Amino acid sequence: MKQTHIESAADTELVHHVCHRLEKHSHLPTAFDSTLEQLAEHARLGRQSRLQHAARTKKWVFLGGSLAVAASVALVTLLPLKTQFASEPSLATAPITELGQATAMSSVDPQFLQDMEMLMVLAEESQ
Repeated sequence: MKQTHIESAADTELVHHVCHRLEKHSHLPTAFDSTLEQLAEHARLGRQSRLQHAARTKKWVFLGGSLAVAASVALVTLLPLKTQFASEPSLATAPITELGQATAMSSVDPQFLQDMEMLMVLAEESQ
């Protein structure tokens, strides 16, 4: 046996009235909707500021790295030139004798000189 539900005109009118009221209330803004919009805007602004900060930090890292490389290259290039120019006048005024060379190289460790002389003798013997 099938049961059929027969709607009356009053039931149909009530259903239409409830549906119309629900539809009308669904389009009205509520305090919760405005709170959600504020939270979404706050999250968007926070993300945007973090991305901008990261971009600025990356620029400073690249700039600092390039400055460090430039300083290293300048140090490696100019330091030997400075020591060469600083040592040239003293060598030019010193006499070219073994005694003059010994006084000009007095800052070198004597053990180092003996080791170098031994290496030169070994190299001559091996040839």
